[in-house]
Amino acid sequence: MYYQDPKNIALGWNHIFSPGLILDSRFGFVTEPVNQFGVTAAGLDIMKQLGYGGVDEFGPVSFGLAAPYSGNGIATPRPNIDRQYHFSDGLAYIKGNHYWKFGLQYVWQTRDNLTTGHSYNFESAQTADPLRLGTTGNPVASSLLGLPQQSTFRSQQYRTEYATWGVYAQDEWKLSRKLTLNLGIRFDHYSVPHLTSGMNNGFDYATGDWLIGGGKLPPPCSQAGKAPCIPGDGTLASLPDGAHIRVAEKADFNYPSWDGWQPRLGMAWNVLDRTVIRAGYGLVFDVFTGISQLSQQSIGTWPDKQFNQPTFNFPGQPLTPVQDVQSQINTRIPGPTPFGSAGWYVDPKFKNAYSHQWNVEIQQQFTESLVASVAYVGSRTKRLESNGLYNTAPTPGPGTPAEVRARRPFPYQTTMNYSLSRGQAWYDSFQMKVNRRFRQGLQFLVSYTWSKSIDEGASGWFAAENGASQGNAALQNYYDPQSSRGPSGYDVPHFLSISGIYDLPFGRGKPMLSRGPAAAILGNWQTNIIAQFRSGQPYTVAVVGDVANIGNEIAGRNYARPNLVGNPRLPNPTVDRWFDPTAFAIPVLSFGNFGRNVLRSDKVNTVDFSLFKNIPIREKFEAQFRAEIFNVLNIMSYGLPNGLLSQPTTARVTSIAQGTNPRQMQMGLKLQF
Repeated sequence: MYYQDPKNIALGWNHIFSPGLILDSRFGFVTEPVNQFGVTAAGLDIMKQLGYGGVDEFGPVSFGLAAPYSGNGIATPRPNIDRQYHFSDGLAYIKGNHYWKFGLQYVWQTRDNLTTGHSYNFESAQTADPLRLGTTGNPVASSLLGLPQQSTFRSQQYRTEYATWGVYAQDEWKLSRKLTLNLGIRFDHYSVPHLTSGMNNGFDYATGDWLIGGGKLPPPCSQAGKAPCIPGDGTLASLPDGAHIRVAEKADFNYPSWDGWQPRLGMAWNVLDRTVIRAGYGLVFDVFTGISQLSQQSIGTWPDKQFNQPTFNFPGQPLTPVQDVQSQINTRIPGPTPFGSAGWYVDPKFKNAYSHQWNVEIQQQFTESLVASVAYVGSRTKRLESNGLYNTAPTPGPGTPAEVRARRPFPYQTTMNYSLSRGQAWYDSFQMKVNRRFRQGLQFLVSYTWSKSIDEGASGWFAAENGASQGNAALQNYYDPQSSRGPSGYDVPHFLSISGIYDLPFGRGKPMLSRGPAAAILGNWQTNIIAQFRSGQPYTVAVVGDVANIGNEIAGRNYARPNLVGNPRLPNPTVDRWFDPTAFAIPVLSFGNFGRNVLRSDKVNTVDFSLFKNIPIREKFEAQFRAEIFNVLNIMSYGLPNGLLSQPTTARVTSIAQGTNPRQMQMGLKLQF
């Protein structure tokens, strides 16, 4: 259950110094308190009576069961308040055939946050045959034995603040009556959050060191008595693997970026009286997306004790029942080492994404109201967030758990969800548009896009938006992202959109039935239509378990794809069997050979229709009757199937496409004055 109470204010001021010199200033403030309440029907007391500690600190206990099961759905409290202050200034200067623009933008953001989490995740591995991890074992059996693979104890309390700013200059240069050039340059600074309360620590994938943020080493636990503090005698050398622990070079853990120079170039050429060619290129940096989420992944980790995700009971390890896990949280002192926590970590030198974008368009005017255009639009994107299972064995194959662990880059650390800014994406498209401006009661817009978007498992932040299985198998091999190159999770090759307005030719001032009762009844009616037809969404087929034997210890991450042994595409797919699961085989001690996002869901077709009638009442008053039908043809476009193999619901579709609904009708009456 969520509670939101957003507030915002916006101010603007324009000043005209002269007809050719204008200043435009804007200020905005937005605050959005959000609270997710942890709700259980039985309350929290029963959990305490059962012996679970930390309920007041970490929230109610939830249990997660690996596929084909799920968890108990208990949410923990997560209140936060985001505040954003935005200021921009733009100066426009016109002189001769030049139109100059100069400006700046400054955004200050803060977040006060309390994130809690209290969970136990049970997998199949604890009750599986170690030689057949992908096809044996049962998470329910593991839970009945009380042997979790991973747990989460989270009570992060922190405040972050950061500023993002940019400056720009642009010249619209009219070289002649038929040719105009646009030249511009922009610089944006990518900031990293500064913690005024809390402590950010994490793992450095390049060196294998655990980095302690805050700019200094915390005091010994023997003096402080509570986290953050250093166990043992207070020195890093006294800790297990202490040689791999050090204070981070940056107090805020992450490094800001100062390379955000972005040139822009555009052209408009009136080749013929009714033919225009437009072209443009721009380098664009993303300076806003994911900053807060990226930074919060490791706030409060060791030597603090606000966030810990330890792993247990992997084949070859000593058994750790739930009771022993509970004993670890009933102390205010951090554990003896940071290693062994399978959290979400980010490269300290993570950089923001940038994209080279370009387009060429030919526009032709056929009549005063009819214009058509064709265009090529493309982009090449670098430094996308790429998240997957890091510190696994780089090479799959046979071996005991101890041997596999020894093959890791850093054997003293567990598997981690790790983010690097190494993702790449490619986009190319042909776009066509026909636009008729409103004339003689008719207006319409028809647009069509034929496109291809490809990436290397980086369709969305934190392994999300990668199709039906989302994070599953997005990056099968973390050390070889090119092997996961495939259609983006949002790739839609064909997209046709049609919209139109038509005033019926009846009533006063119209060519038909312009007088009498028929004019009053049949006049002033307007029909509207919006229709969209697009390709289905790509999805990935994945398998359960550590089938490649690379030592994955993180619960819920099914990284592997299957081997292709047949044709998975059915001639007549149904909701009960959208693809053929028998076309796949579970790999044994290897990665699968089937590609990422190869298959697609059902195409999506929607048609919305509405009918309006304007009813004049007096000179300044008018009523409008509206009858609207969404999905008027009641087309059921099926959603994504379950792409996880060896499950009762494998290949089954249990929903309709996102953003679609069965036919809905509504009517309304509006008074306009």
